[in-house]
Amino acid sequence: MGLIDSINETHDKASNIGERYIKTSYKYYKLKFFHQLSISVTMVFKALIIGGLALICILLGAVALALFVGESMANYPLGFLIVGAIFMILSSIAYLFRRVINKVTIKRLSKNFSNNNMKIYSDIESVERDLKILKLERDIAWEEIKAVKEDYKEDFRPYNWIRSGLKLASRFGVLVLLKKIIK
Repeated sequence: MGLIDSINETHDKASNIGERYIKTSYKYYKLKFFHQLSISVTMVFKALIIGGLALICILLGAVALALFVGESMANYPLGFLIVGAIFMILSSIAYLFRRVINKVTIKRLSKNFSNNNMKIYSDIESVERDLKILKLERDIAWEEIKAVKEDYKEDFRPYNWIRSGLKLASRFGVLVLLKKIIK
């Protein structure tokens, strides 16, 4: 194979690998952004739901306790304690279903974030798995780019230039020799 053909082949290989690396990097960083965003948003939702219900529980329990101590044996404080207990139970239920809250939030966020070429996720584990896969694909593409760099170095070694020059000179020499024989 000639020097020009070798350089063209290496160039085509480098273009393909570089394009694949850029596409994989884009997918990786897009998914990484989605991953961080989904973790943040689910954390905020959980804090709002669980924290809000717990705050209501504490507030109502405190009011009920204050009225109980102030009235000493009236029925109003007992009612406030029951309402506080109901909010405590609701807070516990919301805490128990925090994974369901995660899944619903991630699925909705995934649908909003996606533009028809991204997978719809329902849990954070599958996002993390795909992030690992994309990172490995990026790393492979990067290593292939390094290998193409070595191919370019090989193509531009003086030995290859001299070999191509000798081939060209021998072809030219054969043509000159044939020209002299034909005359």
